[in-house]
Amino acid sequence: MKLCIDTCHFRNLAGDIEALRMIKKAGFDGYDYTLYDTDETTYMLGDDYLTRAKEIRKTADEVGLYCEQSHAPLKYRIIENFDLDNLFFREIVRSFEFSAVLGAKTCVVHSLSYNDDLEECLVKNTAFYKALEPYARKAGIRIGIENLIHHRSDGPGYTGRLNRPEQLRELLRRLNSDCFTICVDVGHAAITGVEPQDLIRGLNNQELSCLHVQDTDYIYDCHTLPFFGKQNWLEIIRALKDIDYQGALTYEIAAFFSKTDPFIVEQQMVFAHDVGRKLIGEFDKNE
Repeated sequence: MKLCIDTCHFRNLAGDIEALRMIKKAGFDGYDYTLYDTDETTYMLGDDYLTRAKEIRKTADEVGLYCEQSHAPLKYRIIENFDLDNLFFREIVRSFEFSAVLGAKTCVVHSLSYNDDLEECLVKNTAFYKALEPYARKAGIRIGIENLIHHRSDGPGYTGRLNRPEQLRELLRRLNSDCFTICVDVGHAAITGVEPQDLIRGLNNQELSCLHVQDTDYIYDCHTLPFFGKQNWLEIIRALKDIDYQGALTYEIAAFFSKTDPFIVEQQMVFAHDVGRKLIGEFDKNE
């Protein structure tokens, strides 16, 4: 199993090019490119987006990193028009083209947010993802569908959206295409009342092909390093073994780095790498 990490925090800290060098130096095999802009200086999808993608790919090839997956912008809650005249829709399409230049296998695209009616959510998101499919196919990219979260209105914590295996499988059934896959965010599962290992075991390795690996306290979306929260990591790894998971172990742990001084970020990256290798070692054990 390969070990990868999202670029988000490192890009903001040092820029795209240096971020890749830092990731390689820490020992990771690959990266998850975050196309969402986490500050006002890192917008990736302007008219120069393909030029930027080529520069990133050139550096990744030079240092010996591959792009496992990418993440389209996060700001869409509802999109009314599924066509290129809609800026938000157009940015997702550009995300596919950007990701293809990087060599990514999958681009994760969040489902759209509707009310709590599951059938409405399934119907409208089926239409949304189907509208994106021709652009993803043209780029040679799979669309990753992630189990997501809603802030609770009655206190701290979250409820889920398409967060249970039967719901995700039903969306895949309606989409009926090999262009779509599931990205399980193990932390999102935990904080919406679904044990990550149960969500994983509720899917098979054709349905589940990528991960967002992060730990939580079962209340907040912490995005911290495994073993720094309360999730059962050995059981999560056993679940991945049980379904013969074929993808990478991909961290999404920007908060683990953002809560400390940048002075020690490279040491933190090495530590995070070592934890990831330990988990992969458990996955690879013959039992």
